[in-house]
Amino acid sequence: MKRIELWAAVLFVGAGVAVDNLLTGRLIHPEAWVVVVSLGLFGAGLITLGAATVAAWRERARVTAGSTDRETVIAQGVHGLRWGSLVAVLFSILVFANCSSSVSSASGNHGAMFDASNFWPLAAAVLLPLLVALALPGLLGRPGKGATAAVLAIAAILVIVPVTMAVAFYAGISACYLSTSEGACAAGAGGLGNFFSLACIALLLPYVQMLNWRPPNKVS
Repeated sequence: MKRIELWAAVLFVGAGVAVDNLLTGRLIHPEAWVVVVSLGLFGAGLITLGAATVAAWRERARVTAGSTDRETVIAQGVHGLRWGSLVAVLFSILVFANCSSSVSSASGNHGAMFDASNFWPLAAAVLLPLLVALALPGLLGRPGKGATAAVLAIAAILVIVPVTMAVAFYAGISACYLSTSEGACAAGAGGLGNFFSLACIALLLPYVQMLNWRPPNKVS
């Protein structure tokens, strides 16, 4: 199994744990476990994303080193970009779920279900656009015009992250201070975690570069 696929599997497990914790709060009882679990999941997610990014750049260096077969390099780039997008999506889900589940209500309840009617609409508004933007490079990445589309999709991440963070702050974090909605507060906390998804760009770039790769010109 290639390393990028291994890190995707690790993040799949991590995201599953974070989402389960968001829905049930099973890992953050008693109250003292909240900080430990939240920091643990967040730290593990960052380390895994960092490892996947290092693996991506090493793979690019390995595949392109001395290669003269453009089709092979491009095929590896397309394959890697698909897995890279999956890693980015899973990482963002992990961070969002982890940040949201760390918010508690006045009665000590945790997770999305203590105020679901206010949590899920805002959660969808701040998370779904980001997930689409992170998935697009892997879906669109192809030689030629597909490489340009992948670059534009990465550029869209730079726009969507601050926009969703602004929505999260205005509609969610304000509810934390005004105590108007526990669910919106939790979704807002998760939305601010979108900031860390900017790091996923470093993971996707080496594979996008492989889509535009050409063998070096021979010097006679």
